Amino acid sequence: FAATVCVVESRPRWRSARGAHGTRASLLVGYQVCTVAGNLYLAVAGCAWFGAEVPATAADRLYSDLPYVRKHVLAPLVAHLASDLLLYLSLPELRQPALIAHHLLTGALAHLATHPVPYTHHYILFFAGAAELSNLPLGWIELCKLLPPVRAASPGGYSAARAVFAASFVTLRLLLWPAVTVRFWSDSLLALRGDVACASRGATLFYLASNAVLTAMQLGWGVIICRRIAAAASAAASAAPS
Repeated sequence: FAATVCVVESRPRWRSARGAHGTRASLLVGYQVCTVAGNLYLAVAGCAWFGAEVPATAADRLYSDLPYVRKHVLAPLVAHLASDLLLYLSLPELRQPALIAHHLLTGALAHLATHPVPYTHHYILFFAGAAELSNLPLGWIELCKLLPPVRAASPGGYSAARAVFAASFVTLRLLLWPAVTVRFWSDSLLALRGDVACASRGATLFYLASNAVLTAMQLGWGVIICRRIAAAASAAASAAPS
């Protein structure tokens, strides 16, 4: 963060730039670099999900203790959430209740993944890892929104980031996410019914409720993205020579 701030402050062109609430551009760029770095680490770590062997039983999918997930997903995730929350509370442009609530909820889920027993490590590799791939192009989009001069300086980069984000979001969050969610719910309901030993009913119910909220959010955003894709395609078709 400090290195990014120093680099941006050394550029006369950006030294005077400000966000919508007056925050220095260097601080907003520093935040975005840090959050994208965190997302990148989680996404790369989560790519192991695509080649991982799926545990054979619901008990193993729910309660297997995976050191790789502890070290490369959960530990960095908690650090990532904490640094983001500190900046959310410090910078007015980022002080959005929905973002703060999302990070607090995710932090609670990360805690329950190791307390009182290892829980959902197999699923966390996707939900908190592989799914983060779609957030990488989103970082550039958000920076352009926080600092309009960045978008003005690179309109092509902004358009490309939106296209990559839309494609990755549809693939990961609208297609794969619901498929993984169905398996997660099936395993969790088996645990609640007693067909699988349930270590904590409270944790299971909290995870199910949180997953329902997060899945609804994905679908809501997906509808908006699909409408924008359709509008862009319609505009392109209308502009094409007949």
